[in-house]
Amino acid sequence: MAEAPLHGLEARQRLLAGEGGGSLGVQEVAGLLSLSRQAVYKRYRAGRLLAVDCGRHDYAFPIWQFVPGGVLPGLEEVLRTLADLDPWMKLAFFLGEDVALKGKSPLESLRKGRLQEVLRSAELYGQHGAV
Repeated sequence: MAEAPLHGLEARQRLLAGEGGGSLGVQEVAGLLSLSRQAVYKRYRAGRLLAVDCGRHDYAFPIWQFVPGGVLPGLEEVLRTLADLDPWMKLAFFLGEDVALKGKSPLESLRKGRLQEVLRSAELYGQHGAV
């Protein structure tokens, strides 16, 4: 029974490390997007960036959501569709294999410009809480 929290922590660490990029802190995101820390938090609270709470007012922003000059095209629309889910579920959605996307992850499909397919998958994920 004591191993359950440890497995949960390990799973979260794997999610954050997903796509090999790891995560950025708010200051790094602010520099990357040429914004203030407050503007980054505002975007996060508005559901326009994905971040997970790491405790003590510290957030981890998965690096894969950023591209040169901003954020991954389509990210905000997908996040809007997933708005009712907690950040860890959103992270799991983006990185998990999806049958509706022929076994590809929503992130991989989004990178290929398949926004409408990813949005349909996000609608189903949001309704059922699972792929």
